[in-house]
Amino acid sequence: PLLPYQKKPYRKFWPGSKQAVDRGESHYLCTNLARGGVIKLFDAEKEEFLFADAGIVGVLENGKPITSQWIDESYHVEASNEGPVNWSVEGNTHFVTTKLFTPTKMMVFRAGMLALGWHAKLAHEIKGGIRDLLMTAAKTAPLRFRRSIAIENGSLHVTDALWLEDDARLTRVRLGGDFAARYVPQSRYFQLHELAAPCFDLPEAKLAELNTRRSLVVKRSVSLEDASLEVEYPTL
Repeated sequence: PLLPYQKKPYRKFWPGSKQAVDRGESHYLCTNLARGGVIKLFDAEKEEFLFADAGIVGVLENGKPITSQWIDESYHVEASNEGPVNWSVEGNTHFVTTKLFTPTKMMVFRAGMLALGWHAKLAHEIKGGIRDLLMTAAKTAPLRFRRSIAIENGSLHVTDALWLEDDARLTRVRLGGDFAARYVPQSRYFQLHELAAPCFDLPEAKLAELNTRRSLVVKRSVSLEDASLEVEYPTL
């Protein structure tokens, strides 16, 4: 449920955390621009979920997954508390960490923890190293993006401009939906609205255009009334 102070229209952008919310006459929009522009949209009158976008997900030709859903201090963010909603974030996507334990590695890990885990300071450092290895460490990927978020004419407009760098090629691109790029125990569990969050797979023809021309713009418009989705491809 929306909190009492969210009942009246207002807008707030926090420069430090690069998060923003917009409470309109009938909608409640929140986004984290520091995390690549993830979005949650709700019907403020009915207090119902309308739309979620956890970012861009792609698979390179070598099979490595990449995503824009990453906290990166180098992201360039544009947002303010003045004027209409017109927020944007630009930067490089990141490789998704997919390290998994084999049975042998698991046995070695367990043995190491039994031997060293009794030492509080050492156990804390080991935990930090595992966290960095499995959750937070990630290199930038050769797909640059600029996500623009705007509200106009009764719709939420999410425009993603994509640029391929070097000689990279993609075999799949998905926009939107709800997903967790970093492994945490909670990522195994979902709420109903997360499972219902719509995602959009780039058609093969547009994927081929991105690989050939090295750039593509995808604009999705979500109605604030019924969450209907329209997709178009503006000229970059």
